[in-house]
Amino acid sequence: MRALYALLIVSLTACASRPSPIESMPFGFEAEVSLAEMTRAEEGYFYRDVELGPASGAEAVGGRTVRISYVVRLADGKEVDRVEPEEPVSFRIGEGVVIRALDRGIRGMRVGGTRQLVVPPELGYGARGAGAIPPRAVLVMMVRLEGVDSAFFR
Repeated sequence: MRALYALLIVSLTACASRPSPIESMPFGFEAEVSLAEMTRAEEGYFYRDVELGPASGAEAVGGRTVRISYVVRLADGKEVDRVEPEEPVSFRIGEGVVIRALDRGIRGMRVGGTRQLVVPPELGYGARGAGAIPPRAVLVMMVRLEGVDSAFFR
């Protein structure tokens, strides 16, 4: 039994220290990615705050409906999607209606903040792709939190 626990601990340690394939890939100039300035989330995506929203601003937390604008690029810098601030998209955090890295990656942001996410395929559109996003694409997202709707507690 001890050998099994030792093997499990060694396996988990090896997985935790394994570099992400993203760390060795080239990014196009337009993608504006500097992984050295980013934090790797436990789930495997990278993020950095480009602009913090004011501390008094509403915070994006699970269960809240948020409004965001964004620009999505492929690793080579090609723009594949855009939502303008004048017409933001809305979704409720935690309901699984957007890709996992976006759902997780905006948590903790405050209204007015901008965050860059570098998303591996398994947390984006995976092997299927979507529209202009090819299968197995690494995505670079620049997301701005435009608003957070009030939550009603029971």
